Amino acid sequence: MSLSAPRAASRTAAMALLREAGADRIPHSGRTLLDHLVGTADLLTSWGAPSRVELAGLVHSVYGTGSFGEAPLASADRDRVIAAVGAEAEHLADLFCHMDRPFLEDAVSGLSPLLSRDDWSALPASPQDLEDLTVLVRANQLEQEPHLPSTGGQTSPSRP
Repeated sequence: MSLSAPRAASRTAAMALLREAGADRIPHSGRTLLDHLVGTADLLTSWGAPSRVELAGLVHSVYGTGSFGEAPLASADRDRVIAAVGAEAEHLADLFCHMDRPFLEDAVSGLSPLLSRDDWSALPASPQDLEDLTVLVRANQLEQEPHLPSTGGQTSPSRP
C-alpha cells in the first residue's frame, strides 16, 4: 500500500508527535498505545478510508477516551495535532475522544445529536463526521480485538 506524499508526510509528523508525547511507552491492549494507533491507521488505509479518517485513526485517542484514560496529549495540544494531521483528522479524533460512544448509533440514525461523555452536551458533528466516526470506531475495535485477553488472541467473524 503506497501512500501519497502529503499523507506520508502527515503520518511521519504524527508519529514524531506521538513518540514525543510518550505514546510508545503507554501500555494499551498488551502493547503500546503507539502500536494500537498505527495498527488502526493501517487498517483504515487497507479499507481505502479517506486521508482524514486514516490520519484520525493514527491519533484517535490522544486526548483520552471514556474507556482509555491515559492521554498522551491534552486539548491544549490541539494546534500541535492539527499541524501533524490536519484540522479534519484532528476534529474526528477530538470527537472520538469526547463522544459518549454508546450513543453514536442514535446520532447516526438522527435520534439525538452526538453527545459529549463529559457533560452530555451536543458535539459539533456533521453527517459526514458521524459516518467517519462509525468507521473509525469499528477499526479501533477490530484492531485491538486480537490483543485483548478476553479473546484469547482470536478474532470473531466481523465485517469492516
